[in-house]
Amino acid sequence: MEINTRISLLEKLIFLLLLLIIPVHLIIMMSFNVGSIDEVNYYFITSLVIMIIFILSTVIQLIFKRPYLPLLLGCHQKWCRSFKSIHKYLGICARCSGILLGIIITPLISILPFNKLYVLIGLVPLIIDGSLQKYKNYESNHTKRLITGLLSGPGMVLLIAYFHFCMAKLMLYLLNLMELI
Repeated sequence: MEINTRISLLEKLIFLLLLLIIPVHLIIMMSFNVGSIDEVNYYFITSLVIMIIFILSTVIQLIFKRPYLPLLLGCHQKWCRSFKSIHKYLGICARCSGILLGIIITPLISILPFNKLYVLIGLVPLIIDGSLQKYKNYESNHTKRLITGLLSGPGMVLLIAYFHFCMAKLMLYLLNLMELI
């Protein structure tokens, strides 16, 4: 069966809207339930939504044979940097496989009480390894790529979650302004 590697603009917009609107909406709704947006665990909400979207896109990709995961992860899909499974290369590289695993475990991490700075520090090995590989005569291996991806997945979700939190705060502020008029 031929794999259709073209994803329409409409499909890209649907994924973008899912990633942008659903978490912000849930954060706002939870803030009404708990009384204040500052008490909402925006990291957990965003990580749960992103994890579900990534798992669903994996299933949809398997069913319809379309490259949704590379679209969501921004993967280059180089076969020499991908894991091989049963004589076939996976659709995403080793680093994006690690990022995907990191995203999947993020909801478990986000319910633990800890300083979120530790999660952001997980981005540093990916930045160093990727930069060395791009700008120096250095070739990383699959294990390093997987580990740096796994460490950076929760940090990437935290950055997206903070963006969602700020958008939700802005929306609530605008709603309050409209009530004053």
